[in-house]
Amino acid sequence: MSKISDIYDKIVERIPLALSSPSDLTRLPHSSFLENNAALFLRRGFGVHFGAGVNTEEVIGCQISIERTFLVSLTKEDVSIDIDPLTTATNQKLLMEDLKLIIDDLYQNTEFNILYNNDGGIIPVFEEKKKFFFIEAAFNVTYFETIP
Repeated sequence: MSKISDIYDKIVERIPLALSSPSDLTRLPHSSFLENNAALFLRRGFGVHFGAGVNTEEVIGCQISIERTFLVSLTKEDVSIDIDPLTTATNQKLLMEDLKLIIDDLYQNTEFNILYNNDGGIIPVFEEKKKFFFIEAAFNVTYFETIP
């Protein structure tokens, strides 16, 4: 396998390990298309997919340097009722805390230099008459791949 596969697998492996109570965490079958996931997966879900890559123009021997973005998606069901802003705020904060735990873990616990870049903020999503919160964060990794 190439480095890109190793990095992807490491990110997928680390996310449940970084979060508290990973037993209720579900990997999203369709991480690139949130709307293609059933509500069951969105209760507390995560997904990883490939973002853009850039040749950094650095060559060492037969290796080129590539900077790749990986997109990490997190979802959480909002079980509050419309007149309960405190529970809604708590659910949003819990999602942000999960993201912070993942940022810290990927920075500290991998042999790859996986760095948080940005996120799009929390977005409400409605699926099967339920409300979920969603956030997608971009992580950048620079690595070398051997070229023929």
